[in-house]
Amino acid sequence: KKSDTLLDENYSSLKWTGANELQPGDFLTVPKRTELQTSDLSPEQLWSLGFWLAEGHYIPATKAGSGGLGATNQNCEMLDKFGMTMCSWFPQDYVMLGSRERRPVFRDSFYSRTHKIRGKHYIHDLRFKSRIAAEYFYQRFGNRCHNKQLDLETYWKSNLIDTVAGFIDGDGSQRWNADRDVNIYSTSLVLIQQLRQIMIDSGIWCTTIKGGPPPEKRHQSYQLNVRSRYINKINSIKLEDYTCRTRNVAIEEGDYFLTPIKSVNRKPYSGLVHNFSVEEDESYIAGGVAVHNCKDDAVMAWLCALEGYAR
Repeated sequence: KKSDTLLDENYSSLKWTGANELQPGDFLTVPKRTELQTSDLSPEQLWSLGFWLAEGHYIPATKAGSGGLGATNQNCEMLDKFGMTMCSWFPQDYVMLGSRERRPVFRDSFYSRTHKIRGKHYIHDLRFKSRIAAEYFYQRFGNRCHNKQLDLETYWKSNLIDTVAGFIDGDGSQRWNADRDVNIYSTSLVLIQQLRQIMIDSGIWCTTIKGGPPPEKRHQSYQLNVRSRYINKINSIKLEDYTCRTRNVAIEEGDYFLTPIKSVNRKPYSGLVHNFSVEEDESYIAGGVAVHNCKDDAVMAWLCALEGYAR
């Protein structure tokens, strides 16, 4: 439906629809997370965390020195912001002396930046040597591009939008088309889902797109698309504030978004069906979408058969 039609809808009259009765034009309800505690991390720390999730890697420890965190980017300003934040976040590191006692000695944290030529561009590489930082990030946020994610303690907090800004500055792109929308890429599906929910919590609608078949020995890629109308809600260094009149694909209504269903695909199913019961209103969240439980076996079978309905 066009934006004018969506805006004129009376959302108070919306009712649950059985899975076997879903039609294009019906709405999915995507809720925001509410009543969360505010994150203990500063905006600079959240930005640096997002930047590392996009561009960061680990520096292995050697006999010559301790390991740490690294990041690669073409923009020196962003790397310096990341390095200085790391120095204030982890102000001291320790090294093990090569004596008989192998006692730790603390020193002030520091970072170094070098550059190399890749094609026609300079690629700058930052190294923050801190064993404490490496252990902290490794235990909480994963160790490979395809399994990076926010740990639950960090994720289940509010005011995390600066993490998205850091990720966009690291590996996001603003398209030079009429809409000037923004794309975010990752091979970690969990991280993509987390970033999407963080943006939805902040009133930013975005859609997830699965990339094409990956080459051999490569991981599946995923993409988040953010419309330009929401750019002013993301404190990103890279993005240019640009708003154009585009068709609404979702309507923000209080603590949730409403988005119309484009198509419904049905597949035959024969097998065991599990009934997930919830007290009182019998509704819950499945894959970011609000769904309602029904004790009708026929309806439950259709719910399991609908491709992507509970995703």
